[in-house]
Amino acid sequence: MITYNSTFDLNHTIFRFVMILNKIESDQIDFERLRILDFYLAHPFEISNFRFGTLDFDRQMKSLFPRKINPYQNLRNPKKLFIRMNPYQQIAIKRLASYGLIEIDFTNKGSVTVKDKNSLSTIIQNMEINLSVSEQNALNVACTYFFFMSYYGNNGLKSRSGLIEFKYDAQQS
Repeated sequence: MITYNSTFDLNHTIFRFVMILNKIESDQIDFERLRILDFYLAHPFEISNFRFGTLDFDRQMKSLFPRKINPYQNLRNPKKLFIRMNPYQQIAIKRLASYGLIEIDFTNKGSVTVKDKNSLSTIIQNMEINLSVSEQNALNVACTYFFFMSYYGNNGLKSRSGLIEFKYDAQQS
């Protein structure tokens, strides 16, 4: 039996990156943060496992992603899947750079800079995009709540997602 998984589809990864890079307010994002946002866009049901804060706003975000038991969406090891996604994400980001849409600077924490947001918007407008409600919610939460969250520390994006080790990070100011 042949099955399709959009997680390991290079074109779908490029599509997810374009969606994220177009939606975020900034023209620059760290590549590791982009990888986490991409993971949650590829697997919106995994946001229910994200460790949100205790504020009312945090609870409202979590309520958008109720825990639903669906055996077809059960990821046994999200961290391992996140690691397996890395080569596809690396190739996708390099492909976008080769198209001239972004610049990659791996000497500066692996930052990705959007060169032309208008081109990204044009690409998205030319595609017939039919995102489900959960995908729309995941995109909105990833590009606002997760994007502005601190990346390092116990309450940072790395720690709360559980996808990347955070204990040995140098303290960031």
